[in-house]
Amino acid sequence: MFIPVSDAPKKSTRAGTAIAWLAPVVLAWGALIVLSHRPGAGAVLWTDRFFGWAVALTCVSAIGWSLAIHRTRRLVMFRWLTVYLVLAVAWLALEVAAALNLINWRLVFDRVTGSGLVNHQYSTDFLFDRELEFRRPPGAHWAGPAAGDIEWERSVPPALPRSLSFQYDSSGYRNPTNLTRAEVALIGDSFVEGWSVQDEETAARVLEKELQLPVANLGVAGYGTVPELLVLKKESPRLKPSVVVWFFFEGNDLYDDWRWERSVPMYYTLNADQRVAGEPLNAAQPWRQRSFAGNVIRSLRRWSDGVIPNRVPYVGFPLASARNRQPIYFANYASVPWSDWLVERWGQTRPRFEEGNRYCRERGIHLLVCYVPIKFRVYRPFVEFPSGSPCRQWDVWPLPKEFADFCRTAGIPFADLTEPLQAAVQAGGMPYARTDSHWGPEGHRLVADFLRDEIRRHGWLPGRP
Repeated sequence: MFIPVSDAPKKSTRAGTAIAWLAPVVLAWGALIVLSHRPGAGAVLWTDRFFGWAVALTCVSAIGWSLAIHRTRRLVMFRWLTVYLVLAVAWLALEVAAALNLINWRLVFDRVTGSGLVNHQYSTDFLFDRELEFRRPPGAHWAGPAAGDIEWERSVPPALPRSLSFQYDSSGYRNPTNLTRAEVALIGDSFVEGWSVQDEETAARVLEKELQLPVANLGVAGYGTVPELLVLKKESPRLKPSVVVWFFFEGNDLYDDWRWERSVPMYYTLNADQRVAGEPLNAAQPWRQRSFAGNVIRSLRRWSDGVIPNRVPYVGFPLASARNRQPIYFANYASVPWSDWLVERWGQTRPRFEEGNRYCRERGIHLLVCYVPIKFRVYRPFVEFPSGSPCRQWDVWPLPKEFADFCRTAGIPFADLTEPLQAAVQAGGMPYARTDSHWGPEGHRLVADFLRDEIRRHGWLPGRP
């Protein structure tokens, strides 16, 4: 006599196994959502770290869940293995392309997911240059809404988006017209070029209005002292300035010089037409930044903002203004302690300023070197950091005193911008943009006024107003 056997126990077992595979994923994402809404820098940083692991866990659990709910496990396993093998081969090919500097996936993803922000053009619109490493394309122009660089880096929706316009001259510098002569030339990186401000709000344009004399903006984002020295030697014969102001940013100029030393020797083997406008220079950028998988995770993190909010971990609140407790964002420059390696980098930087000073003296050019402090150094005495914030443990480098002593010994006119910037903050001003690591319009006006007074005090433009 045939006795049918119920299939219910098998179904129950499959259902239990499927739930067992799904439970860790649900718990992981639930915990991540809760963590992402917790206050404090630790919660922000750990949310970013766990997000990638949660994505990996979801991929693994999907296989186990699929096997649990299907009867034909071998067929399902074969299909999953086929899918994952194809994906693994494709992923390996994409990562190899990044490892060989053939492509920077971060820039590709930013172009697709940048929400129309002008940040992408500012970060990537460069031409290859055999000597300078890179430069802006002649006549480049972009306009549109912009997020603060800290917001952009952390994939945070811009709190105070500004509509910015950038216009470059035929030499690739941010000047509204092609200058054939300039009484004053400003040399530096993104602080001089003027991220987070309009064309007419840069220190160069404000100083030009105040002096009623042509002022050249020769700043390029990402430059260190090596390419800046080359800019001085290349552009001075053309512009014949009476005064050159050379800005040094303590946040990354030493690192930018290190990158230049690694990158430029390799570029001498390339032809100029191997690089085109909009194609960034990848050689010295870390693989982690170029990685395809890493940028997939970063894009997923950006798209998940509505549920798992992206936030800035390093924030402070004004002490003196109880009515305005809006957070002030900080980059993590000060998280890096002063070290023997940085001492060595500083030792290699000093000769470049000495060479620039000799070059200017031989040609009757007045040189002023300006020290640009990081935002943390300027605001630290006037903000309150939340309990548990890593910013409470940060310290500033001893570089300003070292720089001042060096310039005094070398006979180079020197100005540390820390004090005037701090005075502005103490008075309730905001010289650095609240959500950015650069000067805002107020900071550029302050620097222009400071330069005007310094130039007049030294009498470098006799007979001029």
